[in-house]
Amino acid sequence: MARQGIAVCPVLTEMSPDDAESRALQAATAIPSESIQALRLNAEEEERLAQAVYGRDGLPIHYDGGGFDPFDRIRARLKRLTRLQGIRLAIIDHFHDMTPIDPRKSDAEQKNELAKKLKELAKDLQIPIIVFAQAKRWEPMGGVIKAYKDIPWPNIQMFQGSAGIEQSADKMVVIHRPEWFLEQFKPASPGEEWQNAMFTWKNKTLLVIPKSRNSQGNRQVSCFFNGPLQRFQYEDPRDEALI
Repeated sequence: MARQGIAVCPVLTEMSPDDAESRALQAATAIPSESIQALRLNAEEEERLAQAVYGRDGLPIHYDGGGFDPFDRIRARLKRLTRLQGIRLAIIDHFHDMTPIDPRKSDAEQKNELAKKLKELAKDLQIPIIVFAQAKRWEPMGGVIKAYKDIPWPNIQMFQGSAGIEQSADKMVVIHRPEWFLEQFKPASPGEEWQNAMFTWKNKTLLVIPKSRNSQGNRQVSCFFNGPLQRFQYEDPRDEALI
């Protein structure tokens, strides 16, 4: 969106603005971030990196590294940036690291309150706010996955604070990577079903849409996933309109 001239504000908790920019350069150049940070580059990679840096110079991306700050401060900064820089999209990365508004409340109440406040802020600023949220920890019976059927299908209840997120969100998109489950809970001696599942899902991802307020929910979009570069690519470019 920034390349289209749309001003974006990522509000970060898990990484610094420098780390976020390094990730963006990694995706743009197909060079691993470790090589970029350590400057271990050959001549061709140096040229690609220089072109990517030049291409990103002046993009309307306004990083906010204060995602741990109290909500009132985040709201005040976003209001100021919207007024002064014309922010048209905010991204919260990520939801579960945000400071509770009232720490005396239960965890579920805290998440519900934050989700509601973010919804109110989006309406107040009249901009969309994308919020990254974390799934609950899950382990299979016996600690291993032997076949694709053992992998849980993504749903709204998988999110921490799911009730508040579901109520406030206009749309929910779940990144579902069967390959991750197969690798994480790999049997000591993988059988044919496990090997077939890994062959099917290698470098593939599903974007599952369990909720969409203004269109049909329970849809899914297939993507290719490049793990080292953290890059997703739609199998069918027309699917981008569904997200």
